[in-house]
Amino acid sequence: MFDAALQPKTRAKSVEEIYMDMVYDERIKPLVKAEEDAGNVATSGHHIALGRKFSKVLLEDESDDIKNEVRVRYEKQLKSKKKNILDSDDDDNSEDDRIDPHVISQ
Repeated sequence: MFDAALQPKTRAKSVEEIYMDMVYDERIKPLVKAEEDAGNVATSGHHIALGRKFSKVLLEDESDDIKNEVRVRYEKQLKSKKKNILDSDDDDNSEDDRIDPHVISQ
């Protein structure tokens, strides 16, 4: 129970976020920097929003090979997260068995 509480809560990255991780320095960062230099970016929130916007636009124009690679990474991530959830559920059930009076009496 305590181990589960200590695990950080994370969410699965979107397809666009995975793509952004792959190409940020080469493709997205220069576009965000250009917007910043033009005076269109005032806060770090604007940086993030522009990064996501550019990521989505660039991903739509990518080749099918890149899109497939991003999709494979996305599905792999989902399977990994699902496995971690199932593993933690198994741990929780064994913990419940240790405090369940019916299981103890047997």
